Amino acid sequence: ANPFVPNPNGQLCIARDGTPVRVADGNNGLNAEATDTIPDNANDQDDMRYGRHETFAYYQECKNRERNQGLWAADQDLNGNDARTTRQNPNANRNGLECPEESEYYPYWHYSPWKDVAVVTNDAARCTLYQTESQNVKGKGRCNCNGNCNGNGNQPNNAQACAAVAGAEWVEDAAHGLPPPECLVGAYSRQNHLGNVGAGVNAAGYNWTLPEVQTEQTCVLRIRYNMTSTDFGGVPQTADARLNGAQSPLKDNDENEALTYIPINGMSQKSQLGFAVNTDQYARTFEDRSYMFKIKPRTGANGRVLQEVDGCKKIYNLNVRGKRGNIVQTYPAVEYDFTPDHLLVEKSDCIHTQWTGSDYNPNRDGNNGEAGPYASNNQNKDTKSDRSNIIQMNVAGDNMPSMDSSSYNMFNADAETWHRLAFLDQDVDGAECWTFDQLQNEYNNRDEREETYHNCMKLSGSATPHFDGGVQRMGAEGGYEYISSRNNNFSNRGMKGRIDVLSDNTTPEVQPDGTIAAGGSGSESSSSGVSAGGVSGAAIAGIAVGVLAVGGFLYSRNKKSGNSGAGAKMAAPNAVNPYGGAAGGYGQQAPNPYYGQQGQQGRY
Repeated sequence: ANPFVPNPNGQLCIARDGTPVRVADGNNGLNAEATDTIPDNANDQDDMRYGRHETFAYYQECKNRERNQGLWAADQDLNGNDARTTRQNPNANRNGLECPEESEYYPYWHYSPWKDVAVVTNDAARCTLYQTESQNVKGKGRCNCNGNCNGNGNQPNNAQACAAVAGAEWVEDAAHGLPPPECLVGAYSRQNHLGNVGAGVNAAGYNWTLPEVQTEQTCVLRIRYNMTSTDFGGVPQTADARLNGAQSPLKDNDENEALTYIPINGMSQKSQLGFAVNTDQYARTFEDRSYMFKIKPRTGANGRVLQEVDGCKKIYNLNVRGKRGNIVQTYPAVEYDFTPDHLLVEKSDCIHTQWTGSDYNPNRDGNNGEAGPYASNNQNKDTKSDRSNIIQMNVAGDNMPSMDSSSYNMFNADAETWHRLAFLDQDVDGAECWTFDQLQNEYNNRDEREETYHNCMKLSGSATPHFDGGVQRMGAEGGYEYISSRNNNFSNRGMKGRIDVLSDNTTPEVQPDGTIAAGGSGSESSSSGVSAGGVSGAAIAGIAVGVLAVGGFLYSRNKKSGNSGAGAKMAAPNAVNPYGGAAGGYGQQAPNPYYGQQGQQGRY
């Protein structure tokens, strides 16, 4: 049977996970939901296909709350008075159920469901502000109007104005009860260079050591990047409402077009230059979010270490980044690659091989991402699918893996595990996986042969872009190379990686040429030459990383660490916290005031 028809007899509740769905009646609604924004009404909140992150009640609070009138809005015409309306979002456009004001400003002055992990900045002097104002450690005030100030922007955003509303009281949403976020100084990065830093070949990144959890937790990761502009003479780095409207030193092309043509002093009046100025784009915040992921405890209900991670000193996650297409088509993303593409581990460490992807990519023919099945919801379109496998190779400069499975030894794994890593759980010996002769007899051209789900050799029989290869123990000490046979294209589209296995309690040192030398003894191993928890480069301004405890699997660190979500419970909405969540822990569940299914997968 076609593996891309998971529900041939009708619709089921299928999570938003990047996999299109084909149903017997041809109804494409599930696929529309997987790419549409979740509706702003209570009845759709438990439809997992929409991929809800924040709660419906949280967004209603954002609509009710007065926006911060003291912020710099330049000459933008803000068409609203609530917290959805900002300089970047002057028309209160909606992205999922996020609150634009909270998304664009950090640290935020009201409740945020996001738990702060790290801030990477170019100004270490601001670290104290970031850490002390984070809701990890500080409660945030809110006006509880008891129904007396509903409506767009009618809820006061400060205690003094709240006191003037009959029946209202200023209350505090408690801190999350977590340590303050780590604050680090990042490396310089030139803009529009896809995050590559310095003279190196690796993109900027942050190595996150996962918190300890006592029960499995479903989370999503948000990364925000604030681009601080200093490229206009006379504009201070810090601006507020006193520089709004006519006082703004920057003039917008749409709001004040005539003022964007400026004469050059000492030349004729007609010697004017026109400038592209969008004042909603200066000092702006960008954002990305992950699919759901789950953080699993290392111990089971009996308190014993789970068998799959027993003996693992540290567990590193080996994932895949990039999207379908060639370098031009994927920009500003990248073509497929492993991440980290160079792992330094100790003999007693383990690697969790797992990755995700999407089958909602733009249509790409076989040469623009290599083969793959048709879109499961439309067999008449070119392929869109993400699939990645991993096979050991002998020489990094080669473009072929080792074709002798007896030589696969970078993991201490059995033949079945290596088969899974190479073929992604396809039943290659079953009737649905055909030989080349069978494919040639059935299909007249190469594209058809590569894209049919019968071609398991091209991984086209793998029904989903997600793969959990499991936790792997390390093989013998030494250096190992590996490759993806599907996505490596024998030219400039290389998808390869390296793992160096060192003896235990060794501090690895990365030489300028990328080779590894064993240093002195120590307890930390590193990834891409950076110690765990460190930063391998960041953008010139600031990056805020946060996690929303709301879905592969990640394992928490072995060492116990404070109040990291143990025993966090669901709480009903109340006057103190209308969002319904108990304070404390990375591990707490995302509150749902409608008491239904939660933790939907997907982008916002």
